[in-house]
Order: sequence, then C-alpha cells, then structure tokens
Amino acid sequence: MSFYTELQIRYTQFDEIDLSTQKQNIFKILALDCIHEDIYHDLNTAFIEGKSCINVDPIYCFQLIEKIIPLFPNANIECRGLGEEYFYTWILCVENGNIIFSNKPWEKDNPYI
Repeated sequence: MSFYTELQIRYTQFDEIDLSTQKQNIFKILALDCIHEDIYHDLNTAFIEGKSCINVDPIYCFQLIEKIIPLFPNANIECRGLGEEYFYTWILCVENGNIIFSNKPWEKDNPYI
C-alpha cells in the first residue's frame, strides 16, 4: 500500500467545479478523516488543471471524492486515481451529481492485492 495517488479529473460537460465554493465543507471532511488540509490544494489543482499528485492512499482518495461529490449536485465529471501499484487504479463517473459508475479493483477477488 502506498500513500501516493495521481488524481485525474475530466469534465464531461462544459461546466467546471469550483472547489473554493465548498472549501470549508471540504476542510471539515478532511478534519473528520484526520487528513491535513494541505490535501485541499492538491484536490483543487486536479479540478483546475485536470490532474494532480496527492499524498494519500488511492483507496482514501476514492472515498474522499465520493464524499465531495454530494457538495456539487450538478457535477458531470470522470475521475481516475492511479496509485503506485498498478492494481490500485480506480475510476468514478458522475452525472448530474450522481455516481453512475465506479470501478474499485481492491474489492474484487484479486490475488495480486
């Protein structure tokens, strides 16, 4: 297990998500998870530039995105997290603020994980 994830964000509509509108709520999520708020800046970079390196485990990164999505009920994005281990790659698709597809390889019967 590693504590590095490359987070990639792709907008599927023209509207972009401005994380700063929910900054305090995201800080609350991070505080409840005992994660330093510096992670917010890495998240923000991913949502602005399309990708960012985040020093958290890929499983936590996935869970964090799941927690953030409800803050943006009109979100239309595709996310991918790439952990250091090849099998720790996840995908999350969001349409109108609802998760319509996710792939979490660590939940499958995988002998390599």
